[in-house]
Amino acid sequence: QFFEIEGHGEFSLAAYDKYCAAPQTWATALHDLSAAGVMDRDRLLDACLDALSRDFAQFRAGWFSRLYESLDPTIDEQIARKKQFLSLLSSAIPPTVSLALKAIKTIDAANPFGGQELLDAVQPVVQARQKGAVSSALRLVEAAAERAPEIRFHAITVAQGALIHDAADVQRKALQLMEKLGAADEPELRQNLSGYADGIAPSLRAQFATLCDVQDAPKQSDRTQDFQPPRAIEPIASYDEFISEFLRLLEDTSDPVRIERLVDGLARHGADMPVDFERAMGPLSKRATQILNSAGDTTLRFGLAHLAHCYTKQTPPDLPERLVFGSAVSLGWSHRKTPLGPQSFITVFMKRNADVLRQVQQGQRLPMLCRPTDDRGFIAPEQLVKRVLAYQDAEAEPGQYDLCLALMRLAPEGRDAAKGMLAGRGEIADVLLYALGGPLEPTVLESGASKPMWIAASAGRLPREDAPAIAKLSGLTAPDVGLRARIDVTVSTACQGKYVFPEINVTARPEIKKPVPDSYLAGLFHLTTAGQSGGSICGHTADDIRWSSLVWPQNLEPFFAQGIDVLDLDQKLSKSPYAAFIEPMLMPHVAMGPLATQLLSQSMANADPAVHRLAAEILITAIEEDRLSATAFGDVTRDLMVKAALPTGRWTRAFSQVAGVSPSHAAFLCAVGTRLLRFDPETRPRDFGGMLELLYELHVDTKARLPDEKARSCLSAISAGGKLGKFAKRLLDL
Repeated sequence: QFFEIEGHGEFSLAAYDKYCAAPQTWATALHDLSAAGVMDRDRLLDACLDALSRDFAQFRAGWFSRLYESLDPTIDEQIARKKQFLSLLSSAIPPTVSLALKAIKTIDAANPFGGQELLDAVQPVVQARQKGAVSSALRLVEAAAERAPEIRFHAITVAQGALIHDAADVQRKALQLMEKLGAADEPELRQNLSGYADGIAPSLRAQFATLCDVQDAPKQSDRTQDFQPPRAIEPIASYDEFISEFLRLLEDTSDPVRIERLVDGLARHGADMPVDFERAMGPLSKRATQILNSAGDTTLRFGLAHLAHCYTKQTPPDLPERLVFGSAVSLGWSHRKTPLGPQSFITVFMKRNADVLRQVQQGQRLPMLCRPTDDRGFIAPEQLVKRVLAYQDAEAEPGQYDLCLALMRLAPEGRDAAKGMLAGRGEIADVLLYALGGPLEPTVLESGASKPMWIAASAGRLPREDAPAIAKLSGLTAPDVGLRARIDVTVSTACQGKYVFPEINVTARPEIKKPVPDSYLAGLFHLTTAGQSGGSICGHTADDIRWSSLVWPQNLEPFFAQGIDVLDLDQKLSKSPYAAFIEPMLMPHVAMGPLATQLLSQSMANADPAVHRLAAEILITAIEEDRLSATAFGDVTRDLMVKAALPTGRWTRAFSQVAGVSPSHAAFLCAVGTRLLRFDPETRPRDFGGMLELLYELHVDTKARLPDEKARSCLSAISAGGKLGKFAKRLLDL
């Protein structure tokens, strides 16, 4: 029964034996009992193969493979189990398939299989991802066809399944076998083969064309992208819509623009309470209480539930003493409950909400200043001017966080038209005029000006420039507090015992020497975080991070710096929060500056499939929209490969997918490849043979040459054999 039940965690044969000395393992005990004749050997061999047929997880299945091989079965014992081995070829566990292929090869040499029987069993392996398994399967197909010429047609159809493999050498072996078996003489096969044309490696297209009814494998045309204008965000129109939206967003906080629209709905309609307010608020109050009592919700949803609770119970919107996260999709160690400190964008979110609710509880019905007017997260300047003037006409004071967020969300368009509406309207109007590009009057700052809003106005200006007077007003020295941040990223490795791991550090100048108040919003981005085990200033979960991306939408570089600082390259999660740091790059207005480029390349090397796939999609989009420099992207990627010693294969797989989108994508990656080849021959990247093979295929595909002398010098210095040496020489021969 131990062979029939997989177990889990530490309760499995594989897990137990991993941490035991050999004499005390189950495998040793069973092997010894069998050798002594106490346990039936045939029964033990059968039980091992039966266990492998159950497709246990690879770690646990491996124990049964090792036990079977340790019993050193004879050829007769292998032959007696030939049907079991044929069945194991359809296993989802690669080592199980390898074990079966090895046994079948031995059996076939001593007691050949029937040709049809072997072809039927080996067909799934021909389409596997493991190159070694596919190559072994093709050799078995060849042997079967040589013994039984009548199955030649079937053998060719099985072999063509290997053409879906990404590796050119696997495709080459399949084409060679099909040529040998006479595929070119079969009209039906020639027609079927044309469906594989798009995936054929460029260096094999001429050979492929001789076997099918196409002259050459067609290239995919460039994708056309219709760039849609920003979508306008209309405010909530009524009290009933406000309550309905509140209930919906308590269940899904993933869209930060909708959340901002909701809080604006509170500001506009929250004072319009119905006569039966307590009864009408019952569902909202109940759901908010459930969320506040739950330890597993995002901090953003906790903040929204706190707002609902204070509104429905009509209590003062004071912040909770402690915010915690306990979600399985949070940054860092998901089982820890880490307090969010007083300086984070989630506390900014809650303080802004508290300001809005206080105004509502005072009976005000004024718009929230910082509600975005389009889906990029920007506010149209004329709209913001009208909102500010509405506050002045009502003789109301806007909340500090609301005003600062609004200044930092100013859209780049329409600024000049809005300036003329502001003359002589007080300090807030002066601040807004400065944010829109107007002059900075020293006399205004000397009269005890509001520090946070002038710092936010400085951050909201276009183009950005240093404002020493505002830096002096702030009373401290910090990046983006009057003085523009200068952000550097250093890449290296660190050692801990026998382990080497990447070390990627972000530093911003000017150096912070005093605590930065959380009302200095632009400066918050540059605070040191707790790193990989504690989360980011931008929050702990994906929804938190998405909202933080709306703090300063015109300058996302500091936001991307936070992503670089906390990105865990080896962590795999069911819904990775790290993806939220790169999601804004999909938007066509987002500039791919140095930090965006750095974070994108790091994300392509991430072990988490969700982050890796999203990064590939962003690369495709950024190339289409001409937002990314091939030179900068290549240099950053090379540094990560060489200086951080990250596995090159992660980029190779992504580049292969992206290059197939269109000729322009292939040409872009050719240019990236030229920069990758400018490494020091003494410190070339790890596992670089696969990347060289891809670069060779891309150069063949785009008919490019390699004139870069530094790249050629690096390739010339490679004296290794195998794939690395072979494709270095082929690139040099182009």
